[in-house]
Amino acid sequence: MPRACFVQVAPQACRHQERRKVMSRALQNHRSTPSEAMKRIPSLNGQELLARVDNDVDLVKELTAIFCEECPRHLANLQTALAEGKAASLRQTGHTLKGMLANLAAPVATDLAAQIENLGKKGQVSSARLVFEALKAEVPRVEKALKDLTAGQDENSDR
Repeated sequence: MPRACFVQVAPQACRHQERRKVMSRALQNHRSTPSEAMKRIPSLNGQELLARVDNDVDLVKELTAIFCEECPRHLANLQTALAEGKAASLRQTGHTLKGMLANLAAPVATDLAAQIENLGKKGQVSSARLVFEALKAEVPRVEKALKDLTAGQDENSDR
Protein backbone atom coordinates (compact mmCIF):
# COMPACT_ATOMS: atom_id res chain seq x y z
CA MET A 1 0.00 0.00 0.00
CA PRO A 2 1.46 3.42 -0.89
CA ARG A 3 2.46 5.45 2.15
CA ALA A 4 -0.09 8.21 1.42
CA CYS A 5 -2.91 5.66 1.42
CA PHE A 6 -1.71 4.15 4.67
CA VAL A 7 -1.56 7.56 6.36
CA GLN A 8 -5.19 8.18 5.38
CA VAL A 9 -6.42 4.70 6.34
CA ALA A 10 -4.44 4.20 9.55
CA PRO A 11 -6.35 6.70 11.77
CA GLN A 12 -9.67 5.16 10.76
CA ALA A 13 -8.34 1.66 11.43
CA CYS A 14 -7.11 2.78 14.85
CA ARG A 15 -10.53 4.23 15.72
CA HIS A 16 -12.15 0.98 14.60
CA GLN A 17 -9.80 -1.07 16.78
CA GLU A 18 -10.45 1.24 19.75
CA ARG A 19 -14.23 0.88 19.33
CA ARG A 20 -13.86 -2.91 19.29
CA LYS A 21 -11.73 -2.81 22.46
CA VAL A 22 -14.29 -0.68 24.29
CA MET A 23 -17.13 -2.96 23.20
CA SER A 24 -15.19 -6.10 24.16
CA ARG A 25 -14.30 -4.76 27.61
CA ALA A 26 -17.88 -3.73 28.24
CA LEU A 27 -19.30 -7.05 27.09
CA GLN A 28 -16.89 -8.97 29.33
CA ASN A 29 -18.37 -7.11 32.28
CA HIS A 30 -21.73 -8.84 32.82
CA ARG A 31 -23.25 -5.68 34.26
CA SER A 32 -22.73 -3.79 31.00
CA THR A 33 -24.83 -4.31 27.88
CA PRO A 34 -23.74 -3.46 24.33
CA SER A 35 -26.01 -0.39 24.45
CA GLU A 36 -24.28 0.89 27.58
CA ALA A 37 -20.87 0.39 26.02
CA MET A 38 -21.91 2.17 22.83
CA LYS A 39 -23.00 5.28 24.72
CA ARG A 40 -19.32 5.92 25.47
CA ILE A 41 -18.49 6.21 21.76
CA PRO A 42 -19.81 9.06 19.58
CA SER A 43 -22.61 7.89 17.26
CA LEU A 44 -21.56 10.14 14.43
CA ASN A 45 -18.37 11.64 13.09
CA GLY A 46 -19.92 14.93 12.02
CA GLN A 47 -16.68 16.44 10.72
CA GLU A 48 -16.08 13.42 8.51
CA LEU A 49 -19.64 13.46 7.17
CA LEU A 50 -19.53 17.17 6.38
CA ALA A 51 -16.15 16.77 4.68
CA ARG A 52 -17.58 13.98 2.50
CA VAL A 53 -20.31 16.30 1.22
CA ASP A 54 -18.16 19.44 0.94
CA ASN A 55 -19.95 20.99 3.94
CA ASP A 56 -23.30 20.88 2.12
CA VAL A 57 -25.70 20.97 5.08
CA ASP A 58 -28.72 20.70 2.79
CA LEU A 59 -27.36 17.43 1.41
CA VAL A 60 -26.84 16.12 4.94
CA LYS A 61 -30.47 17.04 5.69
CA GLU A 62 -31.60 15.09 2.62
CA LEU A 63 -29.47 12.10 3.60
CA THR A 64 -30.88 12.31 7.13
CA ALA A 65 -34.45 12.31 5.81
CA ILE A 66 -33.73 9.30 3.59
CA PHE A 67 -32.08 7.46 6.48
CA CYS A 68 -34.97 8.21 8.86
CA GLU A 69 -37.44 7.00 6.24
CA GLU A 70 -35.64 3.82 5.17
CA CYS A 71 -33.98 2.58 8.35
CA PRO A 72 -37.19 1.46 10.13
CA ARG A 73 -38.00 -0.81 7.18
CA HIS A 74 -34.54 -2.36 7.31
CA LEU A 75 -34.77 -2.89 11.08
CA ALA A 76 -38.17 -4.55 10.58
CA ASN A 77 -36.60 -6.81 7.94
CA LEU A 78 -33.87 -7.79 10.41
CA GLN A 79 -36.45 -8.53 13.09
CA THR A 80 -38.40 -10.72 10.66
CA ALA A 81 -35.23 -12.52 9.58
CA LEU A 82 -34.38 -13.21 13.22
CA ALA A 83 -37.89 -14.47 13.98
CA GLU A 84 -37.90 -16.73 10.92
CA GLY A 85 -34.28 -17.85 11.25
CA LYS A 86 -33.30 -16.53 7.81
CA ALA A 87 -29.54 -16.08 7.78
CA ALA A 88 -29.45 -14.91 4.14
CA SER A 89 -31.85 -12.08 4.92
CA LEU A 90 -29.73 -11.11 7.93
CA ARG A 91 -26.65 -10.99 5.74
CA GLN A 92 -28.31 -8.97 2.98
CA THR A 93 -30.07 -6.45 5.23
CA GLY A 94 -27.02 -6.15 7.48
CA HIS A 95 -24.95 -5.38 4.39
CA THR A 96 -27.44 -2.73 3.24
CA LEU A 97 -27.46 -1.04 6.64
CA LYS A 98 -23.68 -1.25 6.90
CA GLY A 99 -23.30 0.69 3.67
CA MET A 100 -25.95 3.23 4.59
CA LEU A 101 -24.46 3.86 8.02
CA ALA A 102 -20.86 3.93 6.77
CA ASN A 103 -21.81 6.63 4.26
CA LEU A 104 -23.24 8.66 7.14
CA ALA A 105 -20.02 8.29 9.18
CA ALA A 106 -21.84 6.46 11.99
CA PRO A 107 -19.07 4.16 13.25
CA VAL A 108 -20.80 2.25 16.05
CA ALA A 109 -23.94 1.48 14.05
CA THR A 110 -21.82 0.58 11.02
CA ASP A 111 -19.86 -1.89 13.12
CA LEU A 112 -23.04 -3.44 14.52
CA ALA A 113 -24.57 -3.79 11.04
CA ALA A 114 -21.31 -5.40 9.85
CA GLN A 115 -21.49 -7.87 12.74
CA ILE A 116 -25.06 -8.77 11.76
CA GLU A 117 -23.97 -9.23 8.15
CA ASN A 118 -21.12 -11.53 9.22
CA LEU A 119 -23.32 -13.55 11.57
CA GLY A 120 -25.78 -13.97 8.70
CA LYS A 121 -22.96 -15.20 6.45
CA LYS A 122 -22.02 -17.75 9.11
CA GLY A 123 -25.64 -18.80 9.64
CA GLN A 124 -25.47 -17.77 13.30
CA VAL A 125 -28.96 -16.31 13.55
CA SER A 126 -29.37 -16.70 17.32
CA SER A 127 -26.06 -14.90 17.93
CA ALA A 128 -27.34 -11.91 15.96
CA ARG A 129 -30.19 -11.20 18.39
CA LEU A 130 -28.09 -9.30 20.94
CA VAL A 131 -26.32 -7.36 18.20
CA PHE A 132 -29.69 -6.47 16.65
CA GLU A 133 -30.93 -5.12 19.99
CA ALA A 134 -27.79 -3.01 20.25
CA LEU A 135 -28.31 -1.70 16.70
CA LYS A 136 -31.93 -0.84 17.49
CA ALA A 137 -30.70 1.16 20.49
CA GLU A 138 -27.98 2.89 18.46
CA VAL A 139 -30.14 4.03 15.52
CA PRO A 140 -31.99 6.74 17.51
CA ARG A 141 -28.60 8.07 18.67
CA VAL A 142 -27.50 8.32 15.03
CA GLU A 143 -30.75 10.06 14.04
CA LYS A 144 -30.37 12.57 16.89
CA ALA A 145 -26.72 13.21 16.06
CA LEU A 146 -27.58 13.82 12.39
CA LYS A 147 -30.35 16.24 13.30
CA ASP A 148 -28.15 18.00 15.86
CA LEU A 149 -25.37 18.31 13.29
CA THR A 150 -27.57 20.04 10.73
CA ALA A 151 -29.31 22.20 13.35
CA GLY A 152 -25.94 23.37 14.62
CA GLN A 153 -24.79 24.18 11.10
CA ASP A 154 -27.92 26.24 10.43
CA GLU A 155 -27.25 28.32 13.54
CA ASN A 156 -23.64 28.89 12.46
CA SER A 157 -24.61 29.93 8.94
CA ASP A 158 -27.07 32.57 10.28
CA ARG A 159 -24.24 34.45 11.99
